[in-house]
Amino acid sequence: MRGMGLLEAETVFQGEKTRTRVRGRVLQAQGIFEPLAGTAFSGYEIHMGRTTSPLQAFAELEGGKSSRDGLCAGNVFGTYVHGIFDEGAFSRAFVNCILRSLGLTETTGAVDWRTYKERQYDALAQGVREALDMPYIYRLLGLPTGENRK
Repeated sequence: MRGMGLLEAETVFQGEKTRTRVRGRVLQAQGIFEPLAGTAFSGYEIHMGRTTSPLQAFAELEGGKSSRDGLCAGNVFGTYVHGIFDEGAFSRAFVNCILRSLGLTETTGAVDWRTYKERQYDALAQGVREALDMPYIYRLLGLPTGENRK
């Protein structure tokens, strides 16, 4: 598949799409992302094919379809891992690489998107519970209501 041409790589789609939770660690990065070496991350890998490249893999994965993932060259970074920026530590390290390259002050804070999303889901669930007659819905579904509900 022809992509944007930002990384020297070729992807061929094949087989079925796989989605797998993964944890990983940056092996070595090049260019502005070199300081990420050793940084841990997690997310989910979505794969539907094979990518080949003369570039060295950016990260080593545990639990995914492949043991190596990602490419990095100069100021370009690519990965099959989705949600890689959900954890504050990796996001902060990544953003700091960019800030350093621009001669700007690094940040010490970061948003933990996973926690933020969970809070938003909880708020949505509470809004639904307040707007609907949940005991009635539970009865319609044949589920326990009130104190009997787990």
